[in-house]
Amino acid sequence: EIPSSVTTLRDQCCFINCTSLTDVKLPEGITSLGYGFFSGCVNLTTVDIPSSVISLGGNCFADCTKLSNIEIPSNVKSIGYKCFVNCSALTSISIPDNVTSLGKFCFSHCTGLESVSLSSNLTYLNESCFEFCSALKTIVIPSGITHIGESCFWFCDHLEKVSFPTSLVRMYDYSFAGCDNLETIEI
Repeated sequence: EIPSSVTTLRDQCCFINCTSLTDVKLPEGITSLGYGFFSGCVNLTTVDIPSSVISLGGNCFADCTKLSNIEIPSNVKSIGYKCFVNCSALTSISIPDNVTSLGKFCFSHCTGLESVSLSSNLTYLNESCFEFCSALKTIVIPSGITHIGESCFWFCDHLEKVSFPTSLVRMYDYSFAGCDNLETIEI
């Protein structure tokens, strides 16, 4: 547990490759977890993120292969590039409604990810955002999404059902390529 007297942590790669780290409780007052903050913490299972955090940087939790559960605080507005890439133990994620931006490859290779609840304030699902999320079976694209980026759901090979909003105007190349089990599309 980090003491509450700490309000600032080095923004970049603060705990990168701390392979023995298993649990973290961050104090209120910290506003962002920067680039690579916990990247490579392969034994990290639990992180308690305070409500003061508004930004999760790129590669923040990259390769935290044992991270199985995380609650993103409701004040978070952006989730960066490759933030949760290769978090293979992550089974579900709920993206709060304040989030307006998901970085490219944000949840790429989260092979255990079965359930996703997306923010209602997103307008764009970025490139390769959920590629190779092989356990994902259904996805409801929220109203307000206008674009689905290139390879967004590339090789989500257990994806069976997708619901699209009427706000959708464009899907880029390979958005759902390799989704071999996709049976139902609802518009």
